[in-house]
Amino acid sequence: MEFIENYNFFLMAILVLISLSFYFINKIISNPTVSVAIVILKFASCFIYFSIISKYYPVILSDDQNYFFESLDLYAMGKESINYLFSTSTITKFMITAQGYHFGYYIYNYISFWLWGPYYYSPVLTNILISTLTGTVFYKTLSLSQFNKRTVIFLYILFLLHWDVLTWSSFINLKDTLVLFLSVSSMYIMVRTKTKGLNIKYILLFLLILTCLFTIRFYFCFFLIVTSLLFFTITQLSKSQLPYIDFILKFSIFIVLPVGFYFTFIALFSTSIDNIGPRTNILFGFPRYILTPFPLNIEPDYSFIFISSILHWIFLPTLPFGIFIFTKKHFYTLMPYLIMFLLLSTFYGSFAELQGPRHRVPQTAFLCLLQGLVLYEVLASIKRIKMKNQNI
Repeated sequence: MEFIENYNFFLMAILVLISLSFYFINKIISNPTVSVAIVILKFASCFIYFSIISKYYPVILSDDQNYFFESLDLYAMGKESINYLFSTSTITKFMITAQGYHFGYYIYNYISFWLWGPYYYSPVLTNILISTLTGTVFYKTLSLSQFNKRTVIFLYILFLLHWDVLTWSSFINLKDTLVLFLSVSSMYIMVRTKTKGLNIKYILLFLLILTCLFTIRFYFCFFLIVTSLLFFTITQLSKSQLPYIDFILKFSIFIVLPVGFYFTFIALFSTSIDNIGPRTNILFGFPRYILTPFPLNIEPDYSFIFISSILHWIFLPTLPFGIFIFTKKHFYTLMPYLIMFLLLSTFYGSFAELQGPRHRVPQTAFLCLLQGLVLYEVLASIKRIKMKNQNI
């Protein structure tokens, strides 16, 4: 398969997207030099891969190939017109292609083809822009919590350049980056609503996100609804003057929630979700979901995640310390991230087919937050020690 049929179109698309990404990043950082450096790092892997590496060592997975060629057929059927999407009969054709309701990512591919041309790199480049927008929403969410400006900027940059974000958005045409964007956006709405009160515009936006997710990865709708209900209920209960209320609420989230979810949803509806694949013991599945893959055991088709898997393992020790800092300082303000993490980890940890690193991508924002909290504390401690030594 030829990844770049017209190099000029590829350069034009990447330059436009670099400009857009620079605009969003510099609007937050207000430092053109740093913003340019971040944008270059974000697009460098994609540019090098499609310009050089793909000719000799292409990344080819069954899912991304299916998305590309089937979307290409739909694009040709629509005669390359965006108006084709605004028709009931078109949606029916998309559903037939998707063999169900998961037709949303085909629409995403169609729009990417319309914007940048009917080429494989089009949705991949769009994914990089989407990851930049996800970072913007992540930044806005953290800004509503108890962080100082410097910490928020640090976590924002860490997310933009996070190894999992770069890896899964730069090479292959998969929907996980879009799912990450939609889930982070929905959690921003939850945190904003709790902080600033109800706003009909954001409620409608939340419903729109749920609709989109229903056509992309439907069970996220259920998890996000449960997350929002628990978040608003528990933050309301936290105002109670009952003794040990803080301990009770945190115990409920960390222990009662995953255990209760496993024995109600997973166990009771196991026959309805058997098509996902064989179930595994959650005691083994949960850690496997968090730890996989071990860098030396990566299959040849997934060699593109080798570097990110090494970094994932290097930063694994930060997760328990990150959980400690998060629970101590940000439990009530950023609770939706924790609830989603526990629900998804319990769900994915119950099925062997769902325990790959790809299904951890929608959790990247929370994992980045935990890693960033620890890394920031370490860097701050080093700075304090240096200043102390200078004053001696």
